[in-house]
Amino acid sequence: MPFGRRLRPRAFATALLLLLGSKAVAAQGVIPAVGPLTVTTAVAGSQPTPVVNATTNYSTVIAFTGQKKVVAQLNANMPANTTLGVKLTGPAGTGTSQGTVNLDITARDVAIATIPTYYNNVNISYTFTATVTAGVIASTSRTVTFTLLTYP
Repeated sequence: MPFGRRLRPRAFATALLLLLGSKAVAAQGVIPAVGPLTVTTAVAGSQPTPVVNATTNYSTVIAFTGQKKVVAQLNANMPANTTLGVKLTGPAGTGTSQGTVNLDITARDVAIATIPTYYNNVNISYTFTATVTAGVIASTSRTVTFTLLTYP
């Protein structure tokens, strides 16, 4: 990064809390922590290069009828001039990913129109982005909570 600035957020822990409407489902679990995600490179004259981690997978069996959606949110906002995005991708034809969605403390749709087989093999991809103005940030972590809700 220009001027020796380095951003080093620590592992982004993830937790999965599955809810159907307002009732919790027995299938709850914790996805292992991801990270550390460290922004360390940039092209001269450009913003730092985002870091992507697409190695996290989640698989479970969930029984329900109809369609559901997955929302995600952080336990605390990101440091100034940084973002954490998440993208969920399930098997073809089992739901619609909303692409990479930047997260904050507000629940955001990350997958819609999902059916039970979507959850057999979900890839979770995180993208951490920082601007030069973020400067050096002390190691930090965020918890991402995923919630399954009725769709539409």
